[in-house]
Amino acid sequence: MKTNLYRVVLLNLNTHTLMWA
Repeated sequence: MKTNLYRVVLLNLNTHTLMWA
C-alpha cells in the first residue's frame, strides 16, 4: 500500500512538471 501511495505522489509530481513545462 505504501508503494502505491508513493507511486501516486510521483505521478502527480510528474503531471505538475508537465503542466509547468
